[in-house]
Amino acid sequence: MNQYRYILFDLDGTLTDPKEGITKSVQYACQTLGYEAKNLNKLEAFIGPPLKVSFRDLYGMDDETVSEAIRLYRERFQKVGVYENIPYKGIHEVLDDLVKEGYVLAIASSKPKHFVDIVLKHFSLEKHFEYVVGSELDGTRDSKTEVIYEALRLIFSPDTKEGDLSFLEEVPKELVLMVGDRKYDILSAGEVGIDAMGVLYGYAKEGELEEAKATYIVENFEQMRTILFLNNKQISATKPAILKTADVLLPLFIFWGISLLFRYTNKASNIWITFLEPMIAGILLTVLYQKRKIKEVSYKIVDRNRKLVIRYLLPTALLAIAVAIGMNIALEMLGIKDVSFSNGIVQEGKLFSIYSFALFGVLYPVVEELTFRGGIYQQMKTYYPDSIAIIVSAVLFGAYHGNIVQFVYGTIMGVLLALVYRRVKHFASVLVFHISANMAVLVGTNVGLYTVSTISTLILAIVGGTAIICGYYMFLAPGKRKN
Repeated sequence: MNQYRYILFDLDGTLTDPKEGITKSVQYACQTLGYEAKNLNKLEAFIGPPLKVSFRDLYGMDDETVSEAIRLYRERFQKVGVYENIPYKGIHEVLDDLVKEGYVLAIASSKPKHFVDIVLKHFSLEKHFEYVVGSELDGTRDSKTEVIYEALRLIFSPDTKEGDLSFLEEVPKELVLMVGDRKYDILSAGEVGIDAMGVLYGYAKEGELEEAKATYIVENFEQMRTILFLNNKQISATKPAILKTADVLLPLFIFWGISLLFRYTNKASNIWITFLEPMIAGILLTVLYQKRKIKEVSYKIVDRNRKLVIRYLLPTALLAIAVAIGMNIALEMLGIKDVSFSNGIVQEGKLFSIYSFALFGVLYPVVEELTFRGGIYQQMKTYYPDSIAIIVSAVLFGAYHGNIVQFVYGTIMGVLLALVYRRVKHFASVLVFHISANMAVLVGTNVGLYTVSTISTLILAIVGGTAIICGYYMFLAPGKRKN
């Protein structure tokens, strides 16, 4: 990870939410010229790129009409739209912290500098920035790449004439980071040769920042803060290993502690006390999960993740069912089903009861997800790379199941659950996966699905194909689907 010193910030969609002012001004310009522009949400595409690019690409305007549209846009924006803007909650605190940490901050925006200055002053943001660069009202410096070049010139070689790029050879580009919410920020940074951080709370379409190859992609200011000055190395250096381990394993201690307490006091296996155990553990773990959960900067992230849950609802459930059925049939074919999850439920005499579906099909999946994905996996990402968090949380989940067969089964499921959580970024996704898998095991065992036969072989082939298709759709082809 580079130790950056100079941070270039985009303005619209990165520091402030300008939707109302920009979209209503675009609407005014388009309707005046006779173009359809009723839906403000569709005009969000104007946030980020230069106006002439958006008017030309989205409405097919010729150069003369584009110039008139920009004039009309600015007519309203100058008087009203520039003030129809909202700084993202927490941005002042983040910028204060960055300045205190010794970072040199600059604005690099495609918005005309005249309007950038008004916005910064109106919301008391100008005090954080040593340099402010935007485009010009006469059309000068209207590409993001030119804006970034000018910002670097002001920082590193102010005596050089604008447009003379010879100074770039002396710029320590490894110390510079561009932060923005659209692909234009990322692509322009790459063209200049500096790293770029994409923020998901802005106005990028799904997959846009990934396709543009952003160096980092963050959901909120807390993740931005972590990368910039509370990175993993610094956290590791300031927090003892024993405290990090305790922090990661705290959800497991809560879960096991409640389980041991109830099993010691419930030797008669009273069904109501059996239900009380996961319910109390679930309440405590929910409180812990909410406390640790990083608060979102914008409703847009929450809204986007909810849309992903809906989009992937069926593939998530089908993937879980296919993997669960496939592995249980495979265990039967290998002759080791006697120590499998489904057989363990049968031996406890709980399979053919509504209680088993409520307890093992719903309650325990919720508690286990709060423990292993909402707790262990989520907290491990604070200290270690995501790949390590996935592996460790999956191995602990496998070990929790009690024997070598269930260990392998649980570890495979744990990896898939963590991948689903990482992809969808919403806790509901892992609940759908886990509940679907457990229900498939319960129903399959109930109807005698897991027996060696020609039919089971055919079923294995079908569920295997289903798992491959759903897995590809969810994990390997995200960039092909847009919001």
